[in-house]
Amino acid sequence: MLRIMVDAEFCNGCMECVKACEQRFRPGSKAEVVSGETPHSACFVKIDQEGRFVPAFCRRCPEPACRITCMSGAIKEDPDTGRLCYDKGQCAACFMCVMNCPYGMPKPDGYRSVIKCDFCPELQLPACVKACEQKAIYVAETKT
Repeated sequence: MLRIMVDAEFCNGCMECVKACEQRFRPGSKAEVVSGETPHSACFVKIDQEGRFVPAFCRRCPEPACRITCMSGAIKEDPDTGRLCYDKGQCAACFMCVMNCPYGMPKPDGYRSVIKCDFCPELQLPACVKACEQKAIYVAETKT
């Protein structure tokens, strides 16, 4: 399974990954990313206890709580790619996925939908990975 991996040693806190993700979900957005998180990005950058920047992304869990607790079936696994897909039109806005993700990755997007990483299926690489000039985030194949 392809996953977004993090090498926090290379992250300089530029927030380009967060900005690129926000642009994908909100094209034309001019929001200034001053902290490590924006409401319209599926990723964020936090600062750990040692003061290092740490990018955070969907972990692509083997048994994803977001999918398991989605009562409307809006979050599904694509049988061909294994990616989690989110169908905004099917979403009941119950936010069970938001409440149950142990990593805080799905986020409310207004009142009727969520922002959920979908690995940018229309792009060769996820927008966040492509935007990271420091190569702190990358895509790699993992067993689970």
